[in-house]
Amino acid sequence: MEKLQNSILEIINFYSLFKKPLRPEEILESLSMKTSKEELDLAIANLCQVGFLEEKFGFFCSKGESKSAFLRVKRKKYNLIRWKKAAFLAKLVKFLPFVKMLAVINSVSFGVAKAESDIDILIVSRKNRLWTSRAFMVSLLEILGMNKQLDKVAERFCLSFAIDEKCLNLLPLKMEKDIYFPLWLANLYPVYDERIYNKIIKENSWLKEKLPNWEERNSLEKLEKKKNNKIQNFLEKTLSGKFGNWLEKFLMKIQIKRIWSDPKNHRIGGSVIAEKGMMKLHPYDKRYIYQKTFNQKMRNLFRTN
Repeated sequence: MEKLQNSILEIINFYSLFKKPLRPEEILESLSMKTSKEELDLAIANLCQVGFLEEKFGFFCSKGESKSAFLRVKRKKYNLIRWKKAAFLAKLVKFLPFVKMLAVINSVSFGVAKAESDIDILIVSRKNRLWTSRAFMVSLLEILGMNKQLDKVAERFCLSFAIDEKCLNLLPLKMEKDIYFPLWLANLYPVYDERIYNKIIKENSWLKEKLPNWEERNSLEKLEKKKNNKIQNFLEKTLSGKFGNWLEKFLMKIQIKRIWSDPKNHRIGGSVIAEKGMMKLHPYDKRYIYQKTFNQKMRNLFRTN
């Protein structure tokens, strides 16, 4: 029971970094050990009884942090707006060439979006067509007026992560001590999927070992069998072969040069990757801060109780 209670406290304190109290089922899927709902409910009750946890509106948080339950209720509308926009974008992605999956990540997938939050997205492209698919995606967002700008962030899309279908193993991106990354991957939510999401989870089998109670997400726009889309088919046929290979290299060269010309992408502590099969734009990687703050919260928890 002690091991289970410690695991619960770890998850509660991690999500407290984002002021997000959790429902029991959310705690269960985030635990690092296998357990049943009955065992979980008993452990939560014990933690409440001894003063480690408290409950508000059906959410559980660390003692003294019940105000975060009000914040979670308030944020619900911000997240709903962004999910509707993501669902709309998923309807249009099917017309773009080589995009195999579109997923929502970061604050929206974690359910902690604020009024000023953007919508971070990940795309998975066909092999050797990452930079072509990214160019089409960015162009679509610009046409729609939904691409994030320096002075226009709220409710806009940020294409911060892109990989091709041969780079699905994400374990190399995980830090040695990194409570955030497994939960980031677990919360990744596909909104358009050409049978790629299951391949990502299979390629990253370590995730189910780390989170044994977790279950895969269901895409909003899942294509069990690829539909016959004349526009997409025409673009993919036109941009395949030698011309497509040349265009991919050309677009890769331009986009990578632009990425590395931005001084902030060279800052120490950032996580920026721009190469053939992967693009990751996180010049301000907060995982180090999350891990440090989480470690301190856990030390304080046992020191004061």
